[in-house]
Amino acid sequence: DRSELANSRNDLAFVSVEVVDAKGTLVPDAAVDLEFAVEGTAAEIAALGNGDPQDVGSVQGIRRSTWRGKALAVLRPTAAAAASGVGGKVFLTAQGKGVGKARVQITFA
Repeated sequence: DRSELANSRNDLAFVSVEVVDAKGTLVPDAAVDLEFAVEGTAAEIAALGNGDPQDVGSVQGIRRSTWRGKALAVLRPTAAAAASGVGGKVFLTAQGKGVGKARVQITFA
């Protein structure tokens, strides 16, 4: 939702992930198992979701399937980064079998 956030445990980044075709159109029936990774020490994955009311899996971790072609990653500053007041840039990567790798940069300042 934003590319720059405050370096506070109370400020969250909501990153939407969509499975799209070669023309950039959402693939609404895509159910793809994704793996997420954070590069950098300023932030961590707080939760992963997909909106599926029947998905009772944990929102913690690094894996989540898309539902109706979509998933959501929630990032927050690490406790150490927030306590030290030192932010930084992180990269969130999502990838899965049969789909390309997506990467976004978020700055915690």
